Amino acid sequence: MARPRPRPAEKPRPIEYAGDPTFAAQMKDLDVAETVESMRRRIADAVQARRRISPTQLLGEIVGPEKQNEENPEDPELTQAFAMNFLALWNEEVARLPRGEETTRWRAEVQERIEEEAQELRKPYLAPARPGRNDPCACGSGKKFKRCCGA
Repeated sequence: MARPRPRPAEKPRPIEYAGDPTFAAQMKDLDVAETVESMRRRIADAVQARRRISPTQLLGEIVGPEKQNEENPEDPELTQAFAMNFLALWNEEVARLPRGEETTRWRAEVQERIEEEAQELRKPYLAPARPGRNDPCACGSGKKFKRCCGA
């Protein structure tokens, strides 16, 4: 009996850009105070200058840290679609870079930053330490926690 041949690994498909009207609508819905053209310009400037920045860091600069770190966005699917469009624009700009040692070195540094961000996201959630029953209460009363705020 012949063994089935392993299938060749599929090449990852590049993220396709949804288009300016879709991206503009997403920015409007998310209250991002930018136009598509200004967003493209900021991405192009960062890539052409070969800034040591990941797409996520650049997106954080554009939309602001409070919007980027929002834990429960109103529409997570819209937020994800916006991020994917942003990443597609980033990838288009990176593809335009001329080949060479400097570009290769820059890409490796950016990839390293992306991997560091991914490592941060993989860290488990650690709940804040709670005082034990017999520890002094954090309110400063001098009583044990179990007799004060823990009661």
